[in-house]
Amino acid sequence: MKINNILIASDFSKHSDYSLSRAVTLAEQHKAILHFLHILVQPKIGNFSQFSIEELEQDYLAQKKKVEKNF
Repeated sequence: MKINNILIASDFSKHSDYSLSRAVTLAEQHKAILHFLHILVQPKIGNFSQFSIEELEQDYLAQKKKVEKNF
C-alpha cells in the first residue's frame, strides 16, 4: 500500500513528539508529503467583555511564542 500524504496533529506534548517522529519516518519511507497541524488550547472562555484587549493580546503572544519555540 502506497502512502501519499500523512497528517500529523500536534500540541507539542511528549506523545505528539513521538507521533511526529514516527510520521517523519513513514513519510521518508513512502516518499509521502507530511502535513502538520498544530492544536492550540483556547485558554480563555467567556465573552470578550470579561477580558481586556491587552490581556487577550498578551495571551495570544505567549501562545505564539510557545509554538514558535517548539516548531
